[in-house]
Amino acid sequence: MSKFYLLSLSVFILFLCFIGIVYSQSPQSIAQELLASTVMLEMRNTSGRISHATGFSIGPGIVVTNAHVIDNVVSGVARLVNMQTPMTIHGYIALNRDTDLAVLVVSDENVPPVSIGDSDSVQIGDLVYTLGNPQGLEGTFSDGRISSIREIPGIEGKVIQFTAAISHGSSGGALVNRSGQVIGIASQTRHDGQSLNFAIPINQLKRVMENQTELTPLSPQDTQAQDPQRTPGTLIIFIVSGVIAFGVLHFLPSVKSERVGYTIALATGIAALRTIPLLWIPILFTEPMKHLYYEALWDENLIHILDCPNCVPVLLMKLVILQTYIIALSLCLAIANRFMSKIQIAGFFNTVGIALLIIAVEALLYMLLPFT
Repeated sequence: MSKFYLLSLSVFILFLCFIGIVYSQSPQSIAQELLASTVMLEMRNTSGRISHATGFSIGPGIVVTNAHVIDNVVSGVARLVNMQTPMTIHGYIALNRDTDLAVLVVSDENVPPVSIGDSDSVQIGDLVYTLGNPQGLEGTFSDGRISSIREIPGIEGKVIQFTAAISHGSSGGALVNRSGQVIGIASQTRHDGQSLNFAIPINQLKRVMENQTELTPLSPQDTQAQDPQRTPGTLIIFIVSGVIAFGVLHFLPSVKSERVGYTIALATGIAALRTIPLLWIPILFTEPMKHLYYEALWDENLIHILDCPNCVPVLLMKLVILQTYIIALSLCLAIANRFMSKIQIAGFFNTVGIALLIIAVEALLYMLLPFT
């Protein structure tokens, strides 16, 4: 009888070990599954600025992220991690700012969904993993432990505190257990401490999904009407560019102008050269090219662009825009010097130097006064 008991106990222990192996995946397999389901979100807000965040698929064309990711956003694209093909974000079908959750609809319905777990079963000390795009570093995978289940200001209900590393750009990434099941959505981190990171429990998402609505655009207003390059922003750029050009041409000793009216006319021409192309870009560019143009024009994180292999098209676009503007502005000054007898600019280097000075003053002013 004792031998039978020992044999039964041994079989039972082996069965438990087998169950543990089946339901616990290796970190490598978890990372690969998350990579296939995680997207980078590139969002353009009302001022034209580009921000990056993370999301993950939970169904055909359905992506989960944080509500704060779409604040003041008028358009955006999503793309699989380390892939270049963009997916259009049509809008959202669920949004709860109290729990910082948003459910987006994207154009690609072939992204595999993640496996959803039960956040109520989470315990302090559990091993967890997260995958996101911190600081634009796509597909960053990290591990850690559940530190606590607590309430924090700004989010309704309890959140999961964990130690797996996240940073700006990780918002909306999946927090998974050792079985590869999503138990939370990365929401925020405390920069005044170490490894103080928080995720929204996945069961909150289940409740948010129960209150789905019809598809709502990212901006309830017409996106084109909000485009800073087509409405008030274009007029402001025209005025500021004209004022800067007039100031440089009027006060620079290397430019001789016999009448102020001629200087005003040339400055107006330079302002038109600066702004007229902006009116045609939304018409002539495709959506991916339009997005690339706006990101290249407005993204201030040049250090990241220089260090990011996936940002080569953005860097090339920046260089093309800058060189084209320098050449066009220099040509405009040379034509004025040739055909406007009341304005004299001595020499090629002076012409190019004036063009560079106007561009430099514009860039400095736009950095100090982000009015667009």
